[in-house]
Amino acid sequence: MASIRVKIKVLNSIQARSSLNNSQMALRIGVDKTMLWRVRTGRSNPGVEFIAKFLLAFPGMKFEDVFSIESDFIPCEAKGGVSGNPSSLVPAGRG
Repeated sequence: MASIRVKIKVLNSIQARSSLNNSQMALRIGVDKTMLWRVRTGRSNPGVEFIAKFLLAFPGMKFEDVFSIESDFIPCEAKGGVSGNPSSLVPAGRG
C-alpha cells in the first residue's frame, strides 16, 4: 500500500523562510498544531485535507516539492515480470 509523507527538511525550510513558529505555521496551514506535529514527526501521514490546505497556504509550492509517495510495492521485473505493466506490481515480500 502507498502512503504519503512530508519531506521534513523542506517543511522546516519553508517554515524558517516564512519566519513562523510552530503555532503560526499550523495557523497559516489551517490545521491544529498537534496535527502539524504528528505529520512532522511521522506519527501521522498527511491526509488530503492537510495536503490541500498546505498547498493553498503556500501557493508557490508543488505537491512533489513537499510530499513524497512511499510504496511497499516493487515491480515484478525484479522477479522476472514485465516492466511498466501495472499488473506486474507485487507487494513487497510476496510473489
